Amino acid sequence: MPTQLPWWIEDAALAGWVQAIGTILAIGGGLLAASWQHRLEARAAQRRIKEEAYVSMSKLRELLHFAWRNVSALVDDPDSPHRLEQHWREDSNGDVRVQLELIEVSLSQFRSIPLADIPLGGSVLMSINDVVYTLAVAKSALSREISSKPISKDAMHRISDAIFIPKNKLAKSVIRTLAQLRAMLGESFAANTRPESTKGDI
Repeated sequence: MPTQLPWWIEDAALAGWVQAIGTILAIGGGLLAASWQHRLEARAAQRRIKEEAYVSMSKLRELLHFAWRNVSALVDDPDSPHRLEQHWREDSNGDVRVQLELIEVSLSQFRSIPLADIPLGGSVLMSINDVVYTLAVAKSALSREISSKPISKDAMHRISDAIFIPKNKLAKSVIRTLAQLRAMLGESFAANTRPESTKGDI
């Protein structure tokens, strides 16, 4: 005995409507799935961009720290009258070439920064230019005293005097850059990455 199909399947018009509704639901489901996938990909892309920016800024912070440490060590501090001589005696063995090498390394690092990859505005680029200028002044001052071995007190102070004003400008650049970091990446980043050697000075 043949099986009796339900009336709504035998009705061609109704069956067409059911098929159409099924097609619409399938299309709608596909659109929702695509939209959800797009949102997930957009969130992943934003997270990746933020992580890359964090890494770039962390590297910039390290370069700033290195530059600041090398430059500030060459400048006399009235509050620590023996610090300059102690630095030359203990850290450099009185050899200008050691300090010159450190300055040149730092200068090379900043000159090689791909500025297009810096995810911040023009003020950070200005800060980088300030750093490069200060390092260039330090290099010039050290080069003039290259024959002083071991370095004399007069040579120490000539180097210090040449770098004093650019060093103060560098301090302002570090502050400005950290402010930019704070605005972009949050208070915790700036607090955790501020160069230790600048905390008491700027």
